[in-house]
Amino acid sequence: MSIIAVPSPVPSASDDAESLRKALQVRHGRMVTTRVASAGWRADKGALTRILCRRTAAQRAAIRRAYAFLYREPLLNCFRYKLSRHCLLSLDFWKAMILWTMDPAERDANLVHEALKKKQRDETYYMSVLIEVSCACTPDHLVAVRRAYLALFGCSVEEDVAASPAIQEPLKKASQDHTATHNLISCSDKFREFRQGDFFFFSLIDRCWCVSDLQMLVRLVSSYRYEGDECVVDMDVVRMEASQLAEAIKKKKQPRGEDEVVRIVTTRSKSQLRATFQRYREDHGSDIAEDIDSHCIGQFGRMLKTAVWCLTSPEKHFAEVIRHSILGLGTYEDMLTRVIVSRAEIDMRHIREEYKVRYKTTVTRDVVGDTSFGYKGFLLALVGRED
Repeated sequence: MSIIAVPSPVPSASDDAESLRKALQVRHGRMVTTRVASAGWRADKGALTRILCRRTAAQRAAIRRAYAFLYREPLLNCFRYKLSRHCLLSLDFWKAMILWTMDPAERDANLVHEALKKKQRDETYYMSVLIEVSCACTPDHLVAVRRAYLALFGCSVEEDVAASPAIQEPLKKASQDHTATHNLISCSDKFREFRQGDFFFFSLIDRCWCVSDLQMLVRLVSSYRYEGDECVVDMDVVRMEASQLAEAIKKKKQPRGEDEVVRIVTTRSKSQLRATFQRYREDHGSDIAEDIDSHCIGQFGRMLKTAVWCLTSPEKHFAEVIRHSILGLGTYEDMLTRVIVSRAEIDMRHIREEYKVRYKTTVTRDVVGDTSFGYKGFLLALVGRED
């Protein structure tokens, strides 16, 4: 549910473009010439926030077109120039403003590309971005993201996911660990007698789960789940797949169990999965996310839980990401920006409610405590008022 407070009446796109131009050319309340403004003068961040954070995606697109027509330069290029001339106090504001002003599909395509190509402080960053885009949005939006990715970067998102160093390096490490284990078993009389025992078996399991990381991500980003009004839940399939998930997760049926998990999570509609996870709870007395935490170690377990939440209860995942981004010393600004910008027009109200129930505080209070200046005002405008 969107919390964007669009004014009534809404100014025309041309009027908004003119207001943005003035905001980009102001320093300490005074208008300056375009040439002086481009030399690095400060912009009126409050005015930029008041205009753009109170417009829908369609209205922002119209403003971009009007700005390009009136001033013969893209609005995003103006923001990028400001970013290139930033001081540390305004860096996060301009990065957030650029993401918010982009077309949503183009924004998500850029987030995916950045996550795959750059080293992140948090090793699960790329995983979260990919799963959020694949599972927490509509099927049509995912198709639009794939098209935007191809247009922007000249290859498919599936190809880049499969070739990403963030995924290939763990695969290489797992393969090396498996080879070392195999050599140790083969060369040692002591270990040879346990060739079929736990040591060899668990090394094989680790390698299989690592391969499943790649398999799951590629299948998630290439999926299309039917979510039409005629989407019917098959209760026979619900019963069967709830049992299969329990076998793979709780009883650790290996090394083929993960194939069933990947197949179910990457192909079924969201309504079918909700029914399956509910049946899982009824039959086995625990929530599937809790059992994933208990029985699935490593990155595959984290991926699976993220996918389950994004597919059926995205507010739980995003509330947790916001909390993680501001908890402790410092703030993960990129993570915080990503969630608030991408969910403001979708389900920010639900995320705020989940956050308040789970953490006994509000998103607004935590944002105020961990951010400052124009960046804080921008985020609060998208989070909306909380009583």
